[in-house]
Amino acid sequence: MPSGMLVALEGIDGAGKSETRALTAQRLRERGLRVIECGELQSPWADSIRSGLSGHYTPFVKTFLFAADRAWTYEQICVPALAAGSVVLWDRYVDSALVYRGVELSREPALLELQFVRTINEPFRRPDLTILLDLPVSKAEARVQAAGRAEPYTRTFLEKVRTEYLRIANEKTSRYVVIDADASREEVSSRCERAILAAHQT
Repeated sequence: MPSGMLVALEGIDGAGKSETRALTAQRLRERGLRVIECGELQSPWADSIRSGLSGHYTPFVKTFLFAADRAWTYEQICVPALAAGSVVLWDRYVDSALVYRGVELSREPALLELQFVRTINEPFRRPDLTILLDLPVSKAEARVQAAGRAEPYTRTFLEKVRTEYLRIANEKTSRYVVIDADASREEVSSRCERAILAAHQT
């Protein structure tokens, strides 16, 4: 297995994952660590996937598209970085697929079961640490609106996603840290930095 450290940042839309990733990476680099940032929708197919997030793609199709997108980033960016001993900060990793597809599959019939989502994502290395940025849906929606972005999911859907993330975090306490994303961006990134440094030293 690669020798670096893989850290996944998870949370609902609007929780501040991308900004937190950038700020946390900067903090860690200032401490002398080699840090590589990556995440969802960095593959050559990213634009095509984005175009269908507003409801054009079924859970069946999304499972394959996001797995392919993740595989490209994993192979091209993540694995070489880990082999070099770097800390990889990944914005939305495998658990995001399990959570979002799980909620979708609970609402409507589909051509697959959640176990298949788990199976297609099985080859990816498990994170050494997962940080869940937890934020009430109403506040996440306000952030998305303030940024002028379109939210592809309803409030009811995101409430279920948040509940599922918290359930998983409660089950996997050995590798999950839940951080209140309603704090200032500096405080959130500082808490992430401390969690990563603590895990890095063990």
